Amino acid sequence: MPALRTRLAVALGAWTGATAAPLASLALVEMAGTPFVLTAAATVLALSVLGTGFAWVALGRLDDPAARFRDGPPAGLLIAVPGAELVGAIAVAAFDGIAAALPFALGGLAGACLGWGAMRIADDAVLRRKRAATDHEFTFSARKTPTPRWRRAVAVAALAGAAVWAAAVWSLTPWAAAAPAVLAISEAWTLVEGRVTRRYELTDGGLVTRFGHLPWEHFDGFELTADAVVLHGNTWPFGRVELARDSVDDVDALVDALARHLPRTTEGDDRSGSAVGGLRDALALS
Repeated sequence: MPALRTRLAVALGAWTGATAAPLASLALVEMAGTPFVLTAAATVLALSVLGTGFAWVALGRLDDPAARFRDGPPAGLLIAVPGAELVGAIAVAAFDGIAAALPFALGGLAGACLGWGAMRIADDAVLRRKRAATDHEFTFSARKTPTPRWRRAVAVAALAGAAVWAAAVWSLTPWAAAAPAVLAISEAWTLVEGRVTRRYELTDGGLVTRFGHLPWEHFDGFELTADAVVLHGNTWPFGRVELARDSVDDVDALVDALARHLPRTTEGDDRSGSAVGGLRDALALS
């Protein structure tokens, strides 16, 4: 627990320094007239130290800091705040130029990475506890089911639109091309994700994926179809997890392992079916 508290405190302190330093540095430069680079470096260091100290004290008041920062609103803020800063950087670039936007862009990017790192520290701690308490661990490899043809067509159209968008804004401000670039990367991944083999792990506590640990409470059940093994999620942004049946070496063993934790449903009985769930699945957020 002390080691976890220290790692989380340092990560949260660094996150504070990265996300808050750009705005604080500009304010200090305006008031004191000091060089921006030196001011920014000192501000990042000072805010990181203060943030680490505050986080150390606050984490000591929590019964389970790992559970608090692996899921829910506290974890979401670690990504939402630097995300808003990145959006703000695009707006600043459009009006004041790249030089003015660069501190916010770097701060937002660093903050997002550090926020993700803090969430992984917390998630790894929870996962270690789950593994230690697991009696029936099962590991397997599989690929996602192929992306539907209509979704691939949408991805191709989005890639073309992103290229046109980037070309249109590049002449005005190259930094604004970051938004269509992110869209292009997302849609390009949609075209290839069904070809990638991933490693999965089933513990008594949940499903372990490349993104971390998903508790069984996040799923309503599973089904076995002619083409896929489908897990029905019930928590945003994770929808159905669809694994190609022919990519699993031992489907029967996987079904037996899943049946220890989730109810088996019949084909087409999607308990998470809703307008929001349909949109989530269409956007390939699962």
